Amino acid sequence: MIRRLTSHFESHKKDYLSQRALVKLIEKRQWLLLYSSQQNRVCHTELISQLNIQQSINLSFEIQF
Repeated sequence: MIRRLTSHFESHKKDYLSQRALVKLIEKRQWLLLYSSQQNRVCHTELISQLNIQQSINLSFEIQF
């Protein structure tokens, strides 16, 4: 979904509603990746390689419930 929206913006540069949706999706993915890195580091690295995305640099932030 994120890759599809990214390619959508190449032809629709002023689609601000979809840009906002993209930002929300990216933020949710970042939060889920952070959570998975704290729960199980091995599964986290496998997930990143399967999704073919770059690992977040700032993993020092901790989720507080």
